[in-house]
Amino acid sequence: MIRDYHAGYYTGRQSSAMAVSANRWRLGIGRTIATGLGSIDVLGRTICLMVATTLVLGVASTFWVGRQIDRTLAEIGASQKLLGELHESNGEILSLRDSMLSREQMVQQAEALGLYPPTEDQIRKM
Repeated sequence: MIRDYHAGYYTGRQSSAMAVSANRWRLGIGRTIATGLGSIDVLGRTICLMVATTLVLGVASTFWVGRQIDRTLAEIGASQKLLGELHESNGEILSLRDSMLSREQMVQQAEALGLYPPTEDQIRKM
């Protein structure tokens, strides 16, 4: 067995076996590491590190996802505004097309170009 020298540094009036057991944490099977607060099992220290890392990553990813959601909502708002403007211009273009296709408008444009309707003898029926 390996001798434990930790008990030799304890200044209390307890026996060395009691001092070692009072300052040592056993969280699982494995070696122990001496720290300022006592001994922590290697497995326990690893678990604590994993929990802390998980918490930090969880908080950071939550902030990142929130920021991405805000950006996406801003893009959606800008797209909705653009869509409204496009619908408005589309309505104007459709009304202009309908007015250009009306018979009255075609007659006015033909007269402006110097065209006239055909006479009865120019029309042939089949």
